[in-house]
Amino acid sequence: MSLFFAGIAVLVLGGLVTVFFRESGKLQVFCVAAGVSAVLVCSQAVPVLVSGTIAGFSVDLSEPFGSVRFEIDPLSAFFVILIAVQSFLASLYAIGYLKPYRNTGRPMTSHVLFLSVLVASMLLVVTVRNAIAFLVFWEAMSISSSFLVAFEHEKKETVQAAIYYVTAMHIGFLFLVAGFVLVSLRSGNPDFAGFANAFASDGAAGTLAFALFLIGFAFKAGFAPFHTWLPRAHSSAPTHVSALMSGVMIKTGIYGMLRTIIAAGKPGPAAGAAVLAVSVVTAIIGIIYSLQQKDMKKALAYSSVENIGIIGIGIGIGMLGLSFGDRTMAVLGFSGALFHTLNHSLFKSLLFYCVGAVYGQTHTRNMELLGGLSKKMPMTSHFAFVGILSICALPPFNGFYSEFLLYIGGARFLGFAGPVSIVIGALILASLAFVGSTAVLGFTRLYGIAFLGNPRSVAAEKANEPEGVMLVPAAIAAFLCLAAGVFASAFFSLFSTAVGGILGIEGFEASEAFAPSRELLSQLSLALLVFVAIAAILFLMRTVMLRGRSVTRHTTWGCGYPDYNPRMQYTASSFVSSYLKLYGIGRSGKKKADAPMALFPSEASREASFRDFVDHRIVDPAGKLIEKLLSLLGWIQSGKIQQYILYGLLALLASAIFVTVV
Repeated sequence: MSLFFAGIAVLVLGGLVTVFFRESGKLQVFCVAAGVSAVLVCSQAVPVLVSGTIAGFSVDLSEPFGSVRFEIDPLSAFFVILIAVQSFLASLYAIGYLKPYRNTGRPMTSHVLFLSVLVASMLLVVTVRNAIAFLVFWEAMSISSSFLVAFEHEKKETVQAAIYYVTAMHIGFLFLVAGFVLVSLRSGNPDFAGFANAFASDGAAGTLAFALFLIGFAFKAGFAPFHTWLPRAHSSAPTHVSALMSGVMIKTGIYGMLRTIIAAGKPGPAAGAAVLAVSVVTAIIGIIYSLQQKDMKKALAYSSVENIGIIGIGIGIGMLGLSFGDRTMAVLGFSGALFHTLNHSLFKSLLFYCVGAVYGQTHTRNMELLGGLSKKMPMTSHFAFVGILSICALPPFNGFYSEFLLYIGGARFLGFAGPVSIVIGALILASLAFVGSTAVLGFTRLYGIAFLGNPRSVAAEKANEPEGVMLVPAAIAAFLCLAAGVFASAFFSLFSTAVGGILGIEGFEASEAFAPSRELLSQLSLALLVFVAIAAILFLMRTVMLRGRSVTRHTTWGCGYPDYNPRMQYTASSFVSSYLKLYGIGRSGKKKADAPMALFPSEASREASFRDFVDHRIVDPAGKLIEKLLSLLGWIQSGKIQQYILYGLLALLASAIFVTVV
C-alpha cells in the first residue's frame, strides 16, 4: 500500500506547504497536490477493484490501539476512487469559486488545511480495520468538515449551521462508540477481523451492536430522521465543500453500513425490512421537502436525502435477498446501491458546481430571483441540464441504470409466494415510482424557474458565464454522467468485485452470479444507443433540409396581454402547488399574504416559509428544553475569581479522597 500512503502524504503536505504561499497561489498548490494524490491512491485502488485482490499493511502501536491494520479490498477500493476523483474536482473548482474571497480576511490557509484533513481522513476511514483508529479518523472527518462549513464565519446562520452539524455528528459518534465498545469487548480485540465472531456469539448483543452501528452511520449518511443537518450545512458551506460532502462524505455512512453487514454475516429478515422501511421513508421525505425549497442548495441537499434513501432501498433489497437465500435479488440490491452511490456522487456534485456558478454571478440562490440564465450562462445551463437528466433517471444518463436495477430487484419479491413478499415488492416499486416522478417535477421546476423564461431580477439580467476553471469540473462530471450511462455494463463490471465482497463470493461463482445483470445492462445500453442514434440522424436530416430556408417563428399567445412581464411567469411555489395539493401535502410553515384590495392593485404578494417536521417538532423543542435546564445552572459561572479557585480546591480534595479510598 505504499502508493496509497504516498498519496495521503502528498495530500497533507500539499495542505501544509500552502502556509508559505500567497493567497493567490494557495488553492493552485493544493489542487496540484490533490491531483497527484488522486493518481497515486487510484494507482493502488484500481488494480484491487479490477482483480478482486486485497492490499494490506499493519503497524504496531502502543495501547489502546495495538496492531492497526490498513486494508484495501474491492469495497474499500471503490470508495477510495470515488473520494480521490471528487476531491480533485472540488479542489479545482475551488480555485475559481474562492477567487472573490481572497484578501478579504477569510481564513484561506486554514480552509485549505482542513480540506486536506477532510480528504485524508475519508481515505483512511474506508481503509482502516482497527476500531479505535477508525473512530479517530471518523472524528477528524467530522471536525474538519465542520470548520469548512463555517468558512463565512461572520454570518450568524453559518456558525449556527456548523454547530448544528458538528453536534449531530457527535450524537452519531456516540452510537458508533457504543457499538465498537460492545463488539470489541466480546471479541477481545479492536481489529475488525474478530467482529464476525462477536456478532455471532450472542444473538441479543449482536443485534444491539448491529442497530447501534446502523444508527451511527445513518447520522452521517443523512437517513431520516437524522437528516436535518444536511440542508443547514450544505446551504452554508462553500459550494465545493457542499459538492464534496454530498458527493462523497455522506457516502462514508453507506460504506460503514455495508462494512457492518459484511461483519455481521447473513442478516435476518427483520433487519432487512427495517432498513428498507427507513429508506423508503427517507426517500419520500427527501424529495417532498426538496420540492418545497426556493433555495437551490437546500433543494439539492434534500435531494441528497432522497438519493440516500434510494441507496438504502438497494441495501434493504440486498439484505432481504441474503435472508431469503435469493442470490439474484441480493446482487440486484447491492449492485443498484453501489451503482447509485457512484451516480449520485457524479450528478449531485455536477449540480452543486452549476448552482455555485449561478451564485457567483448573481449572489443569490433563491430561484424566484433568477430566470433566463440559459442565455446568459449557456455552458452552465447545458451542464445543469445533463445533471438534471441524470438525477431524474432519464436514459441514456447514469441515474436510469442504477434505479433500473432496483426496480428489477423490487419486482423479484412479486415472484415469491405469500402476501408479505407481494406487499414488500409493491411498496418498493410504488415508492420508487413516486419518488422518481416527484424528482422529475422538482428538477423541472428548478431548471425551468432558474434557467428558462425571462430574468426576474437585475442580478439575473447581468449574469455571465463563470471563468473556465469552474467549468472544467462540471464538464468532467457531465461527461462521466453520460459515460456511466452509455457504458453502464462496463461500469457495472468494474464494481461487481465490490458487490462480490459483500456477498462473500468471488472468481467463477461471482462471474456466474453477475452475468445476468451485466447482460441486461448491456442490452439496455445498446437499445438506448440505437434510439439516440436515430434521434441524432433525424435532427441532422432536419438541419440539412432547412439549410438556406427561412423558418417562420410566431410568438406564443399571451392570453390578451400585449406586453410580457417577468412577474407573469410561474413562481417556484406555484409550479408545484397543484401537485402538493393532489397528495394533500401543504407547506409546513408560516404563511404571509398581502391580498389585492382593488380592481387594479398596484401590488400583491403571498409568501410561505418552510419548516422541517423533525426540526420543528423534535429538535427545536429538545434544544429549548436543554437550554432551559442549563440556564438553571447559570449561578455556577458567577464571574468571581474566588469562586473558581474554590471549585479547583474542591476538585483537588475530591481527587485526593478518591485516591486514598480506592
